[in-house]
Amino acid sequence: MFQLSHSPNYYCLRDADSSVIKSPYFLDNDGFLYRERNTNDRQDKLVAPDSMTEYMIRAYHDAPFSGHQGPERTLAKIRQQFYWKNQYKEVKDCCAKCESCARKKSGTQPKSAPLQTFNEIGDRNVTWSLAMLGPLPLSERGNRWVLTSTDPCTKFPMTVPLPDATSNTIALAFVDNIICLF
Repeated sequence: MFQLSHSPNYYCLRDADSSVIKSPYFLDNDGFLYRERNTNDRQDKLVAPDSMTEYMIRAYHDAPFSGHQGPERTLAKIRQQFYWKNQYKEVKDCCAKCESCARKKSGTQPKSAPLQTFNEIGDRNVTWSLAMLGPLPLSERGNRWVLTSTDPCTKFPMTVPLPDATSNTIALAFVDNIICLF
């Protein structure tokens, strides 16, 4: 049978024959409980109360300076200063519940188109690159979209405001404002 006794700044266990087994835990002058450092640690670890562990995990995982690094890196940062039982399990569970991380890992982000090589650029006004910008706030003239076009040979840019982004509107704007201009 063991008994817990408190000697100056250290918690000790006494077994049945009264021999003392030193505990790795101690109180500092302010009454905070610490776990004594082992050979791999640089400092003693503050023992975190159960009521604060989730808050601490969130502070190290969700904060802007931490960048949602995942359970291993979050745990490494926490273990530099704090200790509590089941740290790995709690950090892993908390990171698994993180909505921001789940969104990044769920595959909902659009896939990029594979890169392609283009033929050699020929004469000017032969090839045009088109892109749509919008929807934007409604302009005074009723436009929400902007058709942007560039001649890759001359790098000449053109923009045309459009009320919608239907294929007919885009085709008419391209012919009327770009092709007919040259």
